[in-house]
Amino acid sequence: MKKELLSLSGVPFFMPEGVPFAALDIDPTTRFYRTSLLSRVFLIKGGPLPDSPLTEIIYSLEQESDDFDILEDLAKELKDTPLLITYNGKAFDLPHLKKKCELYRIPSFVSEKRCEDLMLTLRPYARLFSLRTRRLSDYVSLLPENENLTDNAQRALAATSLRAFAVLVQGGFSVKRGSCLEGEAFFELAPKVPIPCRLSFSEDPFSLSASPEKTELRALLQDGLLRRYYRDYKSYRFLTHEGYAVHRSVAEYVGSDRQKKATRENCYSYVKCSEKFLSNPESMKSYVLSALIWLSRI
Repeated sequence: MKKELLSLSGVPFFMPEGVPFAALDIDPTTRFYRTSLLSRVFLIKGGPLPDSPLTEIIYSLEQESDDFDILEDLAKELKDTPLLITYNGKAFDLPHLKKKCELYRIPSFVSEKRCEDLMLTLRPYARLFSLRTRRLSDYVSLLPENENLTDNAQRALAATSLRAFAVLVQGGFSVKRGSCLEGEAFFELAPKVPIPCRLSFSEDPFSLSASPEKTELRALLQDGLLRRYYRDYKSYRFLTHEGYAVHRSVAEYVGSDRQKKATRENCYSYVKCSEKFLSNPESMKSYVLSALIWLSRI
């Protein structure tokens, strides 16, 4: 068994948990655990603090018996690491390792870990990235200097920085300022987690642009009014004469011929883009959050 230890620097990542972690990727000779050998395994270990050093361990198979030795050494390296980061790991890497441990009749070192599969973490927000597919390489292509990442453990670790968009859509921001100009409203945001790359996504009436320097949401005005969309459209009815949606409890007092089921596209009411609205950070944040949720489809 060949075991290389490398000191890593310059790999961006976002790890809010504050616990020791490891990014893991395996490269077996086949996908079937009974006949496969662990040709190469990549493991990146990091500490609980943001400035903790990163160490990458690369295992290489030199003879068949090394398969057992790699598993045994992995268990030692991960003994005090409660969090595992993978990409598609819950579907492949972790079950594969668990079954190989069972095959060798050694305790499984992955069963006791908390595992984050970035493919599942990023999937709800993938629409904002405008990717044709959702492979790890596609996500990593969004990041600057991605060509410096040499293996999938490094790429998975770097992809954790894209969780900044999940934090953003979940309300992790404040509104620095808002303004209205020539039929549009502009909201400059201050994300709690730094944006790691440049992104631009739009669907009428909204447009989101984000970068490490500036994050902004634009919204089209209609006669000085902003559309505010509601997430739970099945609980709303669209009033055909009025041209906006109301909750079903309110729609009970409106004739059935003047309403219809609300859809994602028409489940909105209107907000006046007034000086009072633009001077209230909480009101603006509530509005921007509803727009981000609508754009991302979560």
